[in-house]
Amino acid sequence: MRKILLLTLFNLCFVQFSSAQCDETAEDKILLLGDSWAFFMHVDGTLNTIEEKWGHSNYSYYSSPTLSVNGARTEDFLTPTKMTEIENTLIANPQFKAVHLSIGGNDVLGSWTVDFTPEQSDSLKSKVYDRIVSIIDFIHGVRPEIQVIWSGYMYPNFEEVIAEFAPLETSHPFYGNWEGMGFPSFEELNTILSDFSNDLEVLVAGDPLISFVSAPALMQKYYGQELPLEVAPFGTYSAGFQPLPAGDITYPSPKVSMRDYGLARDCFHLSAEGFEIMMDYQFQKIYHKLLMDDLYLFPEGEGISGTIFNDSTGSVFTVGDEGIGKQVTLLSFNTAEITDTVIDQASIFLRRKNLSGVRPFTSMVNVRFKNGYFGTSEAIELEDKDEAGDLSSDLCVFGKNDTEGDWLRIDLDPEMIAMISNTENFQVIIEANAAGEDNIIEFSDLLDEEFAPVLNLQYKGINLSISENELTQEKNRIQLFPNPTQGVLYFNAHGEEVKSISILNLAGQSIMHEEINSNSIDLSAIPQGVYFFKVETINGVFVEQFVKQ
Repeated sequence: MRKILLLTLFNLCFVQFSSAQCDETAEDKILLLGDSWAFFMHVDGTLNTIEEKWGHSNYSYYSSPTLSVNGARTEDFLTPTKMTEIENTLIANPQFKAVHLSIGGNDVLGSWTVDFTPEQSDSLKSKVYDRIVSIIDFIHGVRPEIQVIWSGYMYPNFEEVIAEFAPLETSHPFYGNWEGMGFPSFEELNTILSDFSNDLEVLVAGDPLISFVSAPALMQKYYGQELPLEVAPFGTYSAGFQPLPAGDITYPSPKVSMRDYGLARDCFHLSAEGFEIMMDYQFQKIYHKLLMDDLYLFPEGEGISGTIFNDSTGSVFTVGDEGIGKQVTLLSFNTAEITDTVIDQASIFLRRKNLSGVRPFTSMVNVRFKNGYFGTSEAIELEDKDEAGDLSSDLCVFGKNDTEGDWLRIDLDPEMIAMISNTENFQVIIEANAAGEDNIIEFSDLLDEEFAPVLNLQYKGINLSISENELTQEKNRIQLFPNPTQGVLYFNAHGEEVKSISILNLAGQSIMHEEINSNSIDLSAIPQGVYFFKVETINGVFVEQFVKQ
């Protein structure tokens, strides 16, 4: 027990020290797994680059040359050796929140030809689909709660890239691949890949623990075809013109988006920038919120959150000094959704939309915290700009904040975190500590939730009535999903014979006990909060924490 209390105090001290020093250590949260698309993202460090861009610089990814394999097919990941490696990696890293899986492209393009009948094409896609399902099922057999994101693919560009090699087309490294498929047109290749992606969307629709962002035309939309396509159908189109997900299937991904090796350009793999564009879009659609912790909240709108500058207020979010007075951003948060427990960490994420002048703050920014509201009412008022609030501190800024579209993260300090509860709303005012004149940074507003400011909360629960032996059980002996849960909670005991389960509150009191022979329990009736899931097996007692929302 003494050990637990000492660790708790140490952790609190470490949070205070690291915040003051603006230091952070990135923890692996994503397992990168699969074929050459995973291989190139591993070589380029794509996920770490995009994690930092989205403010998640405290997180990183993990992979290896044997987990991200150039040329891999689905059957390669269903061998006993590979499955054992994946299982050991998942068990050794319980902090992983997601598996980014890129697999299936080599199966389809390596087996399909233009001579396939529709029935043959359907049969091929069905077999590849079944093997992808088997891989995902295996991952969930090891970690039932983990999110699997199937990567998908962008349109290739064989004909134009190989034509660029004239008169030595046959010596191009990808000529044999194109020849093996029977020299398909852009439309034929794009159609088979689009149809395959549509099949995977059916899988995703039936399982909340599998995600996929279908956007094979993303390179078309981002780059456009500024110079006329050098082969049929020729022509140009502007960046931003092609609609997602499918764009124009008669065009390839623009040549500029393909990886350039100097002597030759790739026909199927994206450039380092192309992979960053792809993962940036996946963070927009999936990862940004997935990597958040127990609860995230958007600021209140409708005149409650916004900017205060001189004699006016507005719904935009700006910080700095326009030369005739400072601009500050006020964010108001409704805390009713917070569970009745201790909050361990709290961070505010803001997306840079526009910058005038130079950045009014970089590594530190001043934040004033107020339980309740500044001024005389919850509504944003001119008087709020100069009110001291309950606490004021220069806080660390993480993330990139280098260009438009970058996210920054502000970690609240322990004193502010200790004041957050579900009994009273709170507001914060963010202002530059040394802005200088005519330096204004504008953040994205509340109109689009994918880019809106967001508060991320992580709960903490130390149950002093549960023995130290129970709290230090073997990692991954019991897995719970979904966690947090709103009702039914599933568990995986990995072959242990379960005798009974108990639900304990943070005081260690049992509020539910059942003899059970299934792998789930309905918790709809218990209040919101943090609890412990206690399992008694023939080999001992194991405890895992979960959140009821």
